[in-house]
Amino acid sequence: MAENSPQKRSLEELMHAAQRGDGPAYAQLLREITPLIKGFLYNRLGDNAENDDLVQETLLAVHKASHTYNTDRPFKAWMFAIADHKLKDYLRSHYQKAALIKVDFAEIEHSLTDNVTDTPSAGELLDEILETLPDKQRRIVRMMKIDGYSVEQVALAMNMSPSAVKVSAHRAYKLLIERRKKEAS
Repeated sequence: MAENSPQKRSLEELMHAAQRGDGPAYAQLLREITPLIKGFLYNRLGDNAENDDLVQETLLAVHKASHTYNTDRPFKAWMFAIADHKLKDYLRSHYQKAALIKVDFAEIEHSLTDNVTDTPSAGELLDEILETLPDKQRRIVRMMKIDGYSVEQVALAMNMSPSAVKVSAHRAYKLLIERRKKEAS
């Protein structure tokens, strides 16, 4: 494939070209990974006012660490590891600041009108649903649908073939659909 080919190049190819000094490939790489990083952070923080700053910090960290990327490895796993590290730094800092604020729990208790445990959160419901799956299928569904890993990345992480991952995921989806139908009836 030619360096300036209009064909779509993989993230691995773009990063490899960027490491060799190809500016347009690097710009395209940044354009393509920005929505991936935004989605990763949104899935973990929700609609947070600081998400854009965290995306920028992650992009900067990807830039600074670009020389450490091994082009024989999946790019997304490397990139999401950096994003996860930046997210943990943010959360650590956020909760350290929150710990410094003194809270009068007696006063807060009076302002609470609803029992917060009556209605489970979406995350709690999802965990409850996934718990009905066998361990391997639960891990595959979580990695692919929640964590955003590709079939190939899941296969590598779980020491399975990509086709075995697809079959297991398909069976898990069928089980979830069947359970949902039983609950509805």
